[in-house]
Amino acid sequence: MTRIIAACIIIFVAALLYAGEKVQTAHVTVSHDGFPKPYAEAIARMTETARAAAIEQFGLDLPDRVTVVCEIGRIVRLFNDGSSVIRLTVKSEDDLKAPAVSGVWNIYGFCHEIGHLGMYRAIKDHSFLESSAKEGWAHYAGSRLVDIVYAKEGEKLWPDGYDYRADGMKRFDTQRAPGAMPDDSKGALLWAELLEKSGDKAAANVFAALKNAKIDSAKPEASVLEALTAAKLGDDVLAWWAKAGPTFARMRATSDFKLVTLKRGELPSAPKELAADDGKEAGRSSLAGSGHAVRFDAPSQGCYLTAVRLYGSRYGGKEGEFRVWLCDSEFRAITAFSFPYAQFAPGKPKWIELPVTPTLVPEQFFICVGFNPTAQHGIFLHRDKAASGSSFTGLPGDKPRPFGAGDWMMRAAVRQKPGDEKEPENNDEQTKEPKAPRRDGGRRR
Repeated sequence: MTRIIAACIIIFVAALLYAGEKVQTAHVTVSHDGFPKPYAEAIARMTETARAAAIEQFGLDLPDRVTVVCEIGRIVRLFNDGSSVIRLTVKSEDDLKAPAVSGVWNIYGFCHEIGHLGMYRAIKDHSFLESSAKEGWAHYAGSRLVDIVYAKEGEKLWPDGYDYRADGMKRFDTQRAPGAMPDDSKGALLWAELLEKSGDKAAANVFAALKNAKIDSAKPEASVLEALTAAKLGDDVLAWWAKAGPTFARMRATSDFKLVTLKRGELPSAPKELAADDGKEAGRSSLAGSGHAVRFDAPSQGCYLTAVRLYGSRYGGKEGEFRVWLCDSEFRAITAFSFPYAQFAPGKPKWIELPVTPTLVPEQFFICVGFNPTAQHGIFLHRDKAASGSSFTGLPGDKPRPFGAGDWMMRAAVRQKPGDEKEPENNDEQTKEPKAPRRDGGRRR
């Protein structure tokens, strides 16, 4: 069973989501062009029941309508968009058979994804949580939901009927033995402990407390404790977090480069734009669970970042924010800036300038942008065709992954502080719009 994949490129758009044949229930739409209809109908019923149970039994925030996209493809994959969409790809109808035949746990898989949606819709930026927290919750919730679905729908739900209770808490209980739980789901035991002691809605209460919490990436464990305390969830929940926090909280390394800022009036020099792209758009991407990053070399010492320019467009609504990070050469965050989605317009892409507080940059630095998109809401950042080796994917504190499909159309504007070391003269770079943007991440040769 696959899960929402870090750095997964969002490959569906609204036109695709609602095309082709459909099965509809009160709160679920299944698109199944070329997909076996009996299984599409079973998926619709199962998802309807699991959604209702997740709301009523566990108090989770689920969308009024869940959209499921089923297709035949080259791989077996199941994932969600963190909001309202679940997508299933199988190679053939054989992959839809009972697990004993196919080796694929489809019913459990959908219940697992419903668990993910319940967490991700509440905690939109969940980068401070380790995989064990996210996958552990989905595994426990999914196992519970399998049993609830079976109790209502029975064995005949699935076209080749089987007793799928074996994929629910029956399997989960065997995994309570030391060493039996899969590594990426070991946090499930901690979630089980919380709900078994504090009630089935305890996890939803934790999610709600973290919905708008300000999490310090350098001290996430303490930040979560502060949020849970403020929400007055009780001593049992606080004691549980004291145990779960060291496992669940993901501490991202921050830079030891000193944060130095100035006022704009202290930087009278003209801005110099650093670019890795060639200005010729050749594709676009929206990254879920990851970010777009470009590495730059400062033209001289004493340079201050004053703006970031991005070439992109918005799809979906303008609500929400995205982040821009200034990182050191090790991809560790020096500081972050937040901007509203409304900075980008829908439709045709264009260059957007994002002014920032003038901030000193090291000799080599990264600019990283994280849009936290879904299938219905996000930003497409465009790229050129030829990769220079300066573009990456990832989020600060992770190891940046080289992006080989081109260079992100992301640029950094820097200014020199008066009295600091001056740069070599180059008249072509004294304006905001360079005649020919360099493809070397701003290096001077």
